[in-house]
Amino acid sequence: MVTGKRWLVQIPSHNIFSGLSPENYSKVMQVLKHSILATDLSVYFQLRPRFFSLVESREYSWGLQEHRELLRSMLMTASDIAASSKPWPVQQRVARLVTAEFIVQGDKERNELNIQPQALMDRERQHELPQLQIRWISDICLPLYNSIGQMNPKLNAMAEGALSNMKSWAQMTSDPINQKGVSVSDHETI
Repeated sequence: MVTGKRWLVQIPSHNIFSGLSPENYSKVMQVLKHSILATDLSVYFQLRPRFFSLVESREYSWGLQEHRELLRSMLMTASDIAASSKPWPVQQRVARLVTAEFIVQGDKERNELNIQPQALMDRERQHELPQLQIRWISDICLPLYNSIGQMNPKLNAMAEGALSNMKSWAQMTSDPINQKGVSVSDHETI
């Protein structure tokens, strides 16, 4: 979206919003900003109790802007973490790529800041990837996927895919060949 120091929408020939009034342009930019910020998991954790409560109690109202914004945030998070619901080869590859990136960050924390990295970022604990993925799916992904699935049953495919992947990760933890660990290559590119 950014070329050099300019946004693509600042280039007249690329501005898909050029036909909007200043008021509508401002509204669209607010929605985009809100949507991007919603992919931050700290925002998700702040909003999820309210969303889960509205869905569970069936008090969600399409007519309330606040509820629609909350749903948009939850759908942005669901999209952002959707790799956990993809077919197993895709989910496994994404998990390894993300872990490789985290390990580089963990190495910096250990070597430059002299702090112990979190488990997912710790090269010495990369063999725990299957267990960490099971926990990620069960604690973060499934509650959200189940909640949005209650709103629209077509979205249950996300929970079903995540459950299938969780089973695949669980098989890796029980397989003696894999118990030695899942190695994440230092050379995998993202």
